[in-house]
Amino acid sequence: MAITLRSTKGLALTYSELDGNFTDLDTRVNTKLASSSVSAFGLTLIDDASAATARATLGLGTGAVATAYVLPTSTTSVLGGVKIDGTTITINGSGVISSATAYTLPTATTSTLGGVRVDGTTITISSGIISSGQFLEIDGGSASTTYSTGDLEIDGGGA
Repeated sequence: MAITLRSTKGLALTYSELDGNFTDLDTRVNTKLASSSVSAFGLTLIDDASAATARATLGLGTGAVATAYVLPTSTTSVLGGVKIDGTTITINGSGVISSATAYTLPTATTSTLGGVRVDGTTITISSGIISSGQFLEIDGGSASTTYSTGDLEIDGGGA
């Protein structure tokens, strides 16, 4: 059956002509699909009317529906994202994060937490432990306290 076009006919199509057009199109599509290399399973997917029906045909269920992922902010216990402000913290094209200014560890004092310099002779460091093979004498006035390797000696003499 040939498809009847309104533009050719010059009038509105009758219900019978519309049904005939749809029947003809359905026959043509089915003939084309039957002669193609589309598998029987592929044909069952093609006729699905919605994405939900296609997911059901594929056996994907509701887990296949993508949901938006929100990257958490990094903390000491959460692996996440870091916001780069571009001024105090920068990131290069290779993804390396840097501080805009270098940090200098202050020298440790009685009031400032900081670093100590190990000279390797009088003060040494091994496996993270700072040691001295020398005697360190602390003069307390009339008595003195002497610390030696592993021992504590208190000399009460003097006054």
